Amino acid sequence: MKKIIFLFCSLILTATVIKAQATYSIMPDINQEYCPNQNINFTITITGATNVKLSSTANIIPPTIVTPLAQDQSNPSVYTFTGSFQDYNEQQTFTLYYDDLTLGTGKSHDFTFTKIKSLNIPSPLYSQVKPNPASITAPRCQSQNFNIYFNNVQFSNSALSTPIAYGTITDYEYLLPKGWMLNGQTATGTNWLPGKNNVSVTSDLSNGDNTYIQIRAVNPCGANLIKGHNSDIGLIRVSRPAPTLSITGNSFNLCNATSGAYTINGIPPGATVLWQIDNTTLAQINGPNNTNTINVTANSNGFNGDVVLTATVQQCTFTYPVMATITHWYRNTTYYNQFKL
Repeated sequence: MKKIIFLFCSLILTATVIKAQATYSIMPDINQEYCPNQNINFTITITGATNVKLSSTANIIPPTIVTPLAQDQSNPSVYTFTGSFQDYNEQQTFTLYYDDLTLGTGKSHDFTFTKIKSLNIPSPLYSQVKPNPASITAPRCQSQNFNIYFNNVQFSNSALSTPIAYGTITDYEYLLPKGWMLNGQTATGTNWLPGKNNVSVTSDLSNGDNTYIQIRAVNPCGANLIKGHNSDIGLIRVSRPAPTLSITGNSFNLCNATSGAYTINGIPPGATVLWQIDNTTLAQINGPNNTNTINVTANSNGFNGDVVLTATVQQCTFTYPVMATITHWYRNTTYYNQFKL
């Protein structure tokens, strides 16, 4: 009888389970634009991780975290928190800390937001107001309208290797010379008046010479936020030049008691003039002393000295004294006279 031997081979299969690394996302996402100092509800979804915590990096401006992470019990991969960003237009970061089921403990990921709508950090490239015209010449003692316009500026983040611009700002404030007006509001010289990027300002009669109209952007996200940075303020130089005045006249011989005519030139419309002579022993104004042209007549002979003729021009609040000198001297019984401006 033959023996039949059966060999049984045992096949052992070993299966290796490859665990996926943790994945994560945040909503709203990092590419959106955010207003500072406003509470925002964020949702973080992370899989393949445990011991999830949230913080902020030390070397980047941290946002203000209002509430800690809260896990959604119905979906353990979802965490929520309420946070807000500081009034600072550089990147702000939420840092997620977790233990990765595949890679081990002590892992982290930065959710870095670069589009914070703040005017804290200057940006001449995107946020500087560049008004037209660059200068205004406003006549003295007249109210005149001047149109000011410029392109709307943007928020920006200049800390990035390639600076970015985002959003559009349409609200501005104007610092005008005292007494000037914008949109029916009168400037005190220290109050910023609201306006847009195309306005008409009205000069008063006298203020503003050799000063600047200043224009700054206003953050639309809130009244308590930083306005346009000092270096981003637009400047318009204001000039209110005085009139160019002069006296012209003819010489005359004081010894012979003759007269000379003198005229003030360059008087602006509406201005008045008052003439005076300082040495009434030598000469006097013959006739009215408040006309553009007057006559000066010699009083007596035999005196040496100067006669100073002054025309004081009054233009609203401005006073301009203009002087001319008539020199009179005696030598060898002959009298001489010279007119000097």
